[in-house]
Amino acid sequence: MSTINLKYHPDIESAYAAIRKYELETTSKYILYYREAGFNQKGSVSLVDLDNLDKKKIWWDNHIPFDGIPYCLLGSEVWDCHHGPDRHVNDKKKLVAKKQ
Repeated sequence: MSTINLKYHPDIESAYAAIRKYELETTSKYILYYREAGFNQKGSVSLVDLDNLDKKKIWWDNHIPFDGIPYCLLGSEVWDCHHGPDRHVNDKKKLVAKKQ
């Protein structure tokens, strides 16, 4: 059974640095599987956007060390280890069937 190790990073650069450090320590490679449109683009989120929270939820989460300050999820990325499950099995089966 694997354990989940979640950590808080104050900015995206430190999160990417932590991924890179883990890759070097474990000789693994992480690839970007999914990114929400506009995620981490300069100027995509501003304080003006935070004024209109009607479509956003405020979260309190016990999975990371909680400092009592609520936060909003403004976007997300999903990274997969290259040793993980193949997410394109069905596409590959369709391609083989098409070639036959």
